[in-house]
Amino acid sequence: MEAKTEAEEMVDKCGGMLIVGTSLATYSAYRLAKASHAAGKGIGIVNLGGVRGEDLFFSKEGKGTRLRVDFDAGDILGGVVKNFGSEVVEKEEGETPVRGGGTWGVER
Repeated sequence: MEAKTEAEEMVDKCGGMLIVGTSLATYSAYRLAKASHAAGKGIGIVNLGGVRGEDLFFSKEGKGTRLRVDFDAGDILGGVVKNFGSEVVEKEEGETPVRGGGTWGVER
């Protein structure tokens, strides 16, 4: 399956999108967040600085839960992982830094 199609299907199936450590400057990432917003799904943003489309996501027309925190992603991801019932471990070369919690993807 093409990556674009797979990403679009994931947005269709999800209940919301957590945008971490990115300004959404690339259109490919921005269009996924915009699609989630248009579908009335939740949008959470964790980033230092501005994010493309932020005015749209937090407009009065926005449906679903909205959250914006101005933190460095590295400062909070350990706590996020722990809240999802996983264990944060030191990352080895070629190894995921999360154990016991499934697959994590963070756009940079």
